[in-house]
Amino acid sequence: MLGAAIQSNGHDLKVTMQFKVGNDTLDPWNYALPVAGNVNDSKTHLWNLPAIYPAGMPVSISGKSWNSGDHDSTLNTDWTKLYEVKSDTNSPCVKVLRNGDSVPNIPGFMNQNSIAEFVDDYVENVKIVLDGKWGYFPV
Repeated sequence: MLGAAIQSNGHDLKVTMQFKVGNDTLDPWNYALPVAGNVNDSKTHLWNLPAIYPAGMPVSISGKSWNSGDHDSTLNTDWTKLYEVKSDTNSPCVKVLRNGDSVPNIPGFMNQNSIAEFVDDYVENVKIVLDGKWGYFPV
């Protein structure tokens, strides 16, 4: 499940994500390229895992936000890393949620969307429910 929202001075910042499932590092949207790998673009980003992993396999997510003096730039070189967060370091900004988890009470950065708003379509009785929903939602 993935959701990303971060702005600076009213502009959406670029956000890139990378996953680790077990010992496999997965980079479906190019973590190092802020323009090509941006998931903070109001589009649905769907990607299928290249393997089937057993239940309970450790999963972590790393996320980077990128800033530029020219927020309309389409050049990767115009963007610099602003923040980098990782779910396996207990970051308050990046969480891996599994079926049955409680919805975390994490407000959005600078009054932006909270985690609860991103996962609202996947919540029943304050728990994450992924059954039949394939574990993703639009970013």
